[in-house]
Amino acid sequence: MTANASDLKHLKVSTAEDDRSFEQLELEWNDLWQRSHDARFHQRYDWCAAAWHECLRQQGYKLHVVSVRWQGRLVAVLPLVRKDRMLRRPDYRFLSCLEHPKDVLVDRQLAATRNLRDLFLLMMDTCSGRIRISPVRKASLLHDVAEQANFTMKPALDAHVAALPNSDIETFVRQRSKSLLGEERRGFKKLLKKGPVSVSWINTYEEFDHVFADLVRLKRTWLLSKEKTSGWLSDDRAVAALRSYAKGAVAAGHAHLQCINVGSDRVAINLSLRDNATLTSFLNGYEPDFGRFGVGRLGMLAMMRRACADDVRVIDHLGGTNHLKTTVTNQIVQQYTLEIG
Repeated sequence: MTANASDLKHLKVSTAEDDRSFEQLELEWNDLWQRSHDARFHQRYDWCAAAWHECLRQQGYKLHVVSVRWQGRLVAVLPLVRKDRMLRRPDYRFLSCLEHPKDVLVDRQLAATRNLRDLFLLMMDTCSGRIRISPVRKASLLHDVAEQANFTMKPALDAHVAALPNSDIETFVRQRSKSLLGEERRGFKKLLKKGPVSVSWINTYEEFDHVFADLVRLKRTWLLSKEKTSGWLSDDRAVAALRSYAKGAVAAGHAHLQCINVGSDRVAINLSLRDNATLTSFLNGYEPDFGRFGVGRLGMLAMMRRACADDVRVIDHLGGTNHLKTTVTNQIVQQYTLEIG
């Protein structure tokens, strides 16, 4: 595909506003994801479909998935949903709006041209009312377009990322913190007094449901203690959608479900999702009674060691800050809320 300014006149923009139209995009969407610029798991069709069918539709939103074709081939997707409110203009948000960075899915050859701002404006012409997309990461396609078009961008929670060198995790962590590995060893020795300590990865459907249910229970307990809510965990329908997606991703090798075990008890669980050389630490939970042994730290370092062994070079810890995140990461990525209208 080649593109120049005149090519925009030949682009066909359309919207999917019902389930059937949305589902008809699946094969083309999956193909576009494979040839897109820096595509991530939260831009996959199955992820967006899980979010729509079990989360957003139940909350009263309506589909507004914008697609662009060039010579009949799908070259861009902007998955939006809208929620009409009485006496207010419609409020548009990204379909994959649950706690993840946002970007427009664009064919990599089209992304390399200078037409992205005009392409995005063409897609926005299908919308009316106020558009709000968050979080949008610095240096993403949407961020670059927003800067070119002078859209309003407000700071959102920063993301923490570990860009791993071609070395072992011990060297990487030691450079970041002289005490963390010592704390890990001391916690491990204390755990051994409770029983044999092991790390396991869940690979079968039979095990998955039990371990995932434990992870949800642990994370909900933590959310309750902090008086917080989560788009994926506070509603049983959303939990079912996440379980279905993650189960398929684990089977396909695109996700890992890891456990720290003491005897026969699972005391810390991590769900991470993979895109080529990037691993996203998506969901973590641990038994509160074992918190003093640093089982969360043990789980994170075990996850990072496996990632390094699997040739993962970037570990994304998403937005939000805590001491452990800042210790095991070496990049802070600024995120913004994008507002139009």
